[in-house]
Amino acid sequence: MPLWSIVPTWLDIERRFSQSMGYQPGASFQRSPNNEPVSTLQLNLRRISNIRTAFIRAEWQAARRLGRRFADIDIASIINDLIDVVSQMAMIVAGSTLVGGAIGAGIGFGFFGIGALPSGAAGAAIGLEVSTWILAILGLASIAEFFVDGLPQIFDHYVRGIKVAWEGTRGEPGLNPFGGDDPQVVDRAAYHIAQGHEEMVILLLGAIVAYLTRGRGNASVLASEMQASSRGAKLGQWMLQHEEALRRHPDLQNAGPRRGALDKPESPPPPPPPNRRADEPEPKKPLGMAEHEVPCFKVG
Repeated sequence: MPLWSIVPTWLDIERRFSQSMGYQPGASFQRSPNNEPVSTLQLNLRRISNIRTAFIRAEWQAARRLGRRFADIDIASIINDLIDVVSQMAMIVAGSTLVGGAIGAGIGFGFFGIGALPSGAAGAAIGLEVSTWILAILGLASIAEFFVDGLPQIFDHYVRGIKVAWEGTRGEPGLNPFGGDDPQVVDRAAYHIAQGHEEMVILLLGAIVAYLTRGRGNASVLASEMQASSRGAKLGQWMLQHEEALRRHPDLQNAGPRRGALDKPESPPPPPPPNRRADEPEPKKPLGMAEHEVPCFKVG
């Protein structure tokens, strides 16, 4: 199966919504048999439209931030290629979050009434699919061990941006002065999505640096592997030209997802349980994405 065939389009997402919900009259909400408000297809399509606009704005925002951050290594020559690949990867996350929620909640009332997206095995599957996809597209399978651990927090940015756009699109403009859309919803959603794009590029470049240093990989060998990919060939040549600058760049030393100004600070670790000594290592945690509580998809 071609790698690009697993990337959903916005038209694909809208079509799945339309097929699942069917025709529904009304601008924003209907009533369930329990007299609870349920969003209509028209409102949900407007929500998807706002998410799409936020994704578009996030591309140039992330490109601008990265251009300033890595101006000393001429990232401008490859930034469009990187942002394009990262944006397509983010579409897999968006499709899994939106369409996956539609499938999980079923058809009719209660649509998007689920409480967690994604979680458990589904989250792990999305992480595996995304990491396999982007590394294969760029010919970077060799750096996988330095890449996959940074994905869950980056996915949080995408899910948060989708949540903001979904939650802030509330009603038909002009019909309800107290229930209209948040006028800043697209900009706020784009901020989180752009943060995900930016950190994904840094994670990729940081994983390359880690492979060349801690993994003792060879840049020429890695570039030859990337040459086999149409998307990775240009990046591979750029890497060879700027190898030493990449190794020395402070943002790529132990690169991983970085918290933004709006992110909550990490809480101190809890004390060890009574049956475990303080110096005893913690048991290994299961791999995969953490559960995301997404109350915005509850339309009630």
